[in-house]
Amino acid sequence: MRYLLFTLSFFICLQASAQQKDIEQANKLYLQGDYINAIKKYESCKSNYFTIDDKKKVINCYRLTNQLSKSEYYLDEVCSATKEEIYCSYYLDLLIQKKDYAKIKSLSEKSILKVDYNILKNKIDALYNDTALYKIDALNINTEFADMGLVQFKNGFVFCSSRPTNKVVERKHSWTNQSFLNLFYCENINENWSAPTLFSTEIKCKFNLGPLIFSNKSKDLWLTENYADNNQLSSEKKFKLKIAHYKLIDSKWTKQKDVPFNNIDYNVAHPAVSEDGNTIYFSSNMPGGFGGMDIYVSHKTKKGWSTPVNLGAQINTLGNEVFPTLLSDGTIYFSSDGLIGIGGLDLYFTKSINENYLTPINVGTPLNSTADDFHLIYDNKNKCGYFSSNRINNGLNDDIFKFVKSDIETKNEIKITSSDIKQEKKEDTSEKRIITIIDKAENSPLTGVKITDSQGNIMSISDSNGMAEIDSGINKIKIVKDGFNSKEVVFNEFKNDYQFSLKKNDGAAYSSWYKIIYYDLDKSDIRKEMTKEVNDIIDFLKAHPELKITITSFTDSRASVNYNEKLSQRRTNSIEQFLLLHGIPKKQIAKSAWLGEGILVNNCGNDIPCTEEMHQLNRRTEVFVNGISK
Repeated sequence: MRYLLFTLSFFICLQASAQQKDIEQANKLYLQGDYINAIKKYESCKSNYFTIDDKKKVINCYRLTNQLSKSEYYLDEVCSATKEEIYCSYYLDLLIQKKDYAKIKSLSEKSILKVDYNILKNKIDALYNDTALYKIDALNINTEFADMGLVQFKNGFVFCSSRPTNKVVERKHSWTNQSFLNLFYCENINENWSAPTLFSTEIKCKFNLGPLIFSNKSKDLWLTENYADNNQLSSEKKFKLKIAHYKLIDSKWTKQKDVPFNNIDYNVAHPAVSEDGNTIYFSSNMPGGFGGMDIYVSHKTKKGWSTPVNLGAQINTLGNEVFPTLLSDGTIYFSSDGLIGIGGLDLYFTKSINENYLTPINVGTPLNSTADDFHLIYDNKNKCGYFSSNRINNGLNDDIFKFVKSDIETKNEIKITSSDIKQEKKEDTSEKRIITIIDKAENSPLTGVKITDSQGNIMSISDSNGMAEIDSGINKIKIVKDGFNSKEVVFNEFKNDYQFSLKKNDGAAYSSWYKIIYYDLDKSDIRKEMTKEVNDIIDFLKAHPELKITITSFTDSRASVNYNEKLSQRRTNSIEQFLLLHGIPKKQIAKSAWLGEGILVNNCGNDIPCTEEMHQLNRRTEVFVNGISK
């Protein structure tokens, strides 16, 4: 019996050792970005040998190869065990795609999914209201390979595709097992699409090219491409994405200087550029964002491109916000898998009014599906639009689709080129609340006043007459204006016209508000456990845009006075940059200071014996209200 027990245990040990070796090989493939082969290796292993970290890798392999549905078992285990927000968001997305609302309700009741089931279900149901609003057709230029990102160019179109190019050496992406994306050109004459041909021989990259956009009457081209030189590998040993700029000179595309915010250690991609070339929106996972890929904006100045500004929590989420496109009227379309949608990447649109972004609107079905839907453009001349989606063939490949407005009368219509970003409701204007806001002291109309809901979503902004309009069904609002006290209003009855006055704010009410951020020894980056404190500052400043703050940083007494002064400066810069990247206007930062070891909160000066806890109290940044923003 002992012999049998020993033999059995020896066999189990050998089996476990072999399984662990296979898992290590799978993890190595995962870290190399070879997700297809990593999946094969993971699938050959028994799942009971997986750690939670291994299960996360399996989930990401399936997710990044458009096979999220295969990860349900692992998502359930990871979310139940850890309740980690990002993986719970993946799980919620999958259950929405499957329309498994009973499971969503069950998990929300157990607080595994942190959503209000009834609100979520009502919002999703509303997205299916107008399935007949647009007629959608797949283009006949699509292939069995990835085809996406169609844009207009002179008399034709340019798009990205992984179809073979008949090169002597055809490189393939280990992620997809297809050729890398290249640029192709085609024309459409009376719905007869010409056979696509390579767009340019001057634009080359060993890896992916596209998506792209043109500006300056198609004389400038901006596109996403991979870094490709061996000395451009990131710290993760990967080639990240960057934005390249080309100019059409003497009928040849000539490469220009890259945008200054490219970086080998993170992705900068999906440019959307204004026709004059002075504004660029793009997606990036640069440090300081809200989650995966966020959308940023930069403006061209006399000194070059401005520091990119994160569009903020109004737009960006824990998930990914990608593929922004800019219409001629300033409407911004983008895709997100973090906002409430039908599943996968959904299309949304918003608009900037004085650099305030209105709450994004999901375009609903049929443009959105349970698959990934992204990169929408509109052809004003022919009154139609195009977008990309992997809704065909179980999500394995992207295709390009055309949409035109249906003749069928529907409740809601997305105004593709509207100067008013809101959905056009087929209803009488008598069902609107018309609000006038005035300056209490001057008794004059206030322009640029934001009307938000209780969550801070911007619903309307007052015009030059101080007037704004909201739906009659909204019963609670907040009225916000720089330099004025905010006001909350609850409507108990319906009438058409309301008038409210705002009083100028001197900032005294917030004189006791302050935050302290602590640092590790000799570090200036924001510690993970301090993220909440910094986010509280962001929320406070967004809730009170009339206020401005002072940021002052300090160090402990160790190291030289000179060194400590520079270290405290880096700490101040770190906080200031984080706030700017998250949409806080520069004008709200009244003063930035750094005093090194100049003001210690205890007696831990030079050569004074102190515990590490006491030194920690001196390694800090203090943030407090300075006054009113002008």
